[in-house]
Amino acid sequence: MMRRWDRQRKVHLEGFTLFELLVVTVILGILAIVSTTMFSMFRGKSQTAAGIQSGQVIRTALMTYASEQPSGSYPAAITTYDDLVALINNNGGKLPDSEQEAGFTLLSYVSNGADSNGNYTHYTLRIGVIGVRVHQKGWCVVITPANVVPCPSS
Repeated sequence: MMRRWDRQRKVHLEGFTLFELLVVTVILGILAIVSTTMFSMFRGKSQTAAGIQSGQVIRTALMTYASEQPSGSYPAAITTYDDLVALINNNGGKLPDSEQEAGFTLLSYVSNGADSNGNYTHYTLRIGVIGVRVHQKGWCVVITPANVVPCPSS
């Protein structure tokens, strides 16, 4: 803050110069840009973490499903989110009724490793995390009987 002395009126004037106000405005603008970028990055990471947590719930419920089957096999097909919800909620998991509430969309389900009786011993389920840009790290989650991992960025 700059102090000026008006010699004619003997009055002490206080205030900011235009240059000081411009400097403060520029600094605030830079801070706003940096904080917005950081916020969106952290939000994407938290959404990916929520997708991985949902993947763990799905994986556990699918393991429960397989353990209750006489052949120990996984489902042959899951084509819609509603199919996934019914399967998971009937096997110890809990998924919301809508993809928006769940925070992910069902991208694909592939069952493989069929034995001679048509029992599937392996699957790969991919879910897309809502709110994370496509092809950014963590935009989707891959779920298999062995693990749950985020998709790498491409």
